[in-house]
Amino acid sequence: MPYAPGLEAPQPVFYLPEDDGPSPAFSSVEAMLNTLYAWYDEGALTVDAEGNVDETDLRRYPEIGARENPGITSWAEPLALYPRRY
Repeated sequence: MPYAPGLEAPQPVFYLPEDDGPSPAFSSVEAMLNTLYAWYDEGALTVDAEGNVDETDLRRYPEIGARENPGITSWAEPLALYPRRY
């Protein structure tokens, strides 16, 4: 896959919160799109009749994010907030 001139590998996509500095959220644009698909496909987020998106499963959402973006550590914090219940 060709990358932007001067880049030899995919570049991360950053989350830019208003109250903090930027942090990597996805390992690449391709990984971001794969993550969005996986969230929807696996039921971690839903879209209602009006087109509003909802993070339906607050545990699966970061699990899938971490799985689809290895090496992106920002998924660890939301995983800690919603421990797996057995």
